[in-house]
Amino acid sequence: MLWRCDRTEEEDGRISCTIAWPEGKVMTAQQAFMWYAFCLGFAIPVVAISVFYFLVVVRLGKVSAVQQTKGIDIHRHRHRHRHRRYG
Repeated sequence: MLWRCDRTEEEDGRISCTIAWPEGKVMTAQQAFMWYAFCLGFAIPVVAISVFYFLVVVRLGKVSAVQQTKGIDIHRHRHRHRHRRYG
């Protein structure tokens, strides 16, 4: 287990909830908290955003390539529909 919640009673009778980090041989509680906060608050979001942005770029590249191979001229197609009169 990485951490556990702990209730402590202050001298004035107040009860506070704290995170009790296990004292390990690998790193101190402060180092563990810093790595935990860094990973959840920065590293994981940056990796997720980068992966999904890359997937969007790849998908748009495939769509563009398909349209070019089919010979679709987007500007001409839009121009033709813009000046069409209905009535």
